[in-house]
Amino acid sequence: MAKRKQKTEIKRIVGQIASSRTPSRSRLQGTLIEGSEVLPSEHDIVLDLHLGYTGGKLRPVTHDGITFYIVGHNASHEFYLGHDAANRLWKMSSGEQDCDADGTPIFGEHLSLVEDFQTTYIGHL
Repeated sequence: MAKRKQKTEIKRIVGQIASSRTPSRSRLQGTLIEGSEVLPSEHDIVLDLHLGYTGGKLRPVTHDGITFYIVGHNASHEFYLGHDAANRLWKMSSGEQDCDADGTPIFGEHLSLVEDFQTTYIGHL
């Protein structure tokens, strides 16, 4: 039952941020969820980046059991961040990987565990 309350509270917080159209990590920091500690700041940052990138719309994508949120792009790729069940941060990039012998782009996805959040490239914001 406690997990259901946590999910409901997270949805409420995300809804408040999305409705403001000016997402801010400071709005999430310090918000307590019943039966748990303060939301981890890494989660806050991922949601803030996602909501800022999507104009306040929540658009999660699930891949290999991990819920990802789009956070940036460059000319050939889109970049996503998400946490797995063990609370490890993952990055997924999706886009043009290479070209075949005829010069036709080959598209693919790449998953990697994020070891240093501060230096992880997530495209142009």
